[in-house]
Amino acid sequence: MTLVSGCPIFEGSRGRIRCDGLTCASPLQRGHSQPVRAVCVAGDRVFSGSEDGTLREWSLSSGHNICTVVAHSDWVTAVEIAGGYLYTASADQSIQQWSLPALERLQVLKGHTDCIWSLTADSSHFGTDVSLFSAGADCTVRQWTIGGHCLRTLAGP
Repeated sequence: MTLVSGCPIFEGSRGRIRCDGLTCASPLQRGHSQPVRAVCVAGDRVFSGSEDGTLREWSLSSGHNICTVVAHSDWVTAVEIAGGYLYTASADQSIQQWSLPALERLQVLKGHTDCIWSLTADSSHFGTDVSLFSAGADCTVRQWTIGGHCLRTLAGP
């Protein structure tokens, strides 16, 4: 779940995104062919990732699908914005970095050896440098620079 102006937007099943408590000009349209697994909001834009391997950009005010890209060869499991870029993670064990607003693939971050389940960004502990963190089924958390370098791997016993 993601909050926009205090109102929740939920990942959905059946390829839909559900807005609760938001006044949308029209409801968000059906777009993904498989369940939606990840969502991220930036202003009037909603980015969604699905089991169909696609990343979709939506207009929150109109509900229309603006852009669709084939992001991964397997499920898109996480979507995050950090340092002016959009990132997607997948069951294909990779993280993709995308330009905003064009949604052009810039680079692929590799290091996980199993599905990546989560992404989050943080700048609070690292000064002005934003770090991206990923969590995987390989029992690791990885810290990445915006430039795509893995700074550290936190692994279980």
